[in-house]
Parts: sequence; structure tokens; C-alpha cells
Amino acid sequence: DTSLREHLLAGVSAGLSCAEAIVTSANHFCEEFARSSSSYLQERALDVRDVCFQLLQQIYGEQRFPAPGKLTQPAICMADELTPSQFLELDKNHLKG
Repeated sequence: DTSLREHLLAGVSAGLSCAEAIVTSANHFCEEFARSSSSYLQERALDVRDVCFQLLQQIYGEQRFPAPGKLTQPAICMADELTPSQFLELDKNHLKG
């Protein structure tokens, strides 16, 4: 998204580290979406967090920004929020609901 990209670049140009620019941008857009009267846009805040978390993982590696735990036995997933990438990472052989 060009808006996210521009916000990230502006943060880095202003002296923020890459990680700070990503977190600041994520917070900015999540707040914008949360204030929207559209429930569709409000729900997109989770997508923004997901994309920004993936950026942090790509730049700094999973050692610094680990993915949530992996399923190793049959389990039911309960979460207040689950990003699309987190859902896709779940081992469907162990996911029972």
C-alpha cells in the first residue's frame, strides 16, 4: 500500500529506526481504521498489524520477532484476535476447532 510505504519512509527520514517506523506506522493506521464508521475498515486494523509484523520478521528475523507457538498435538484455537498469517501458520492436522 502506497500510504503505508510513504508513512514508513517518512518515519525513517525523520530519524526513526526501521522497527520504530514500522510500529509507528502500524499504530497510526490502526488508530485511523478504528475511528472509521465502517466496520469493514475497523476490521482491517488487524490486517495492518499482520503486515507490519511480517515486515519486522523479514527485516529482523524470527529470532527477534517469533511467530506464535506451533501446534504439536490436537488443539482448539481460542484467541481474541488472530491475524490471517497466524491462522495460516496453524497446523491444520492438529487444529480441531
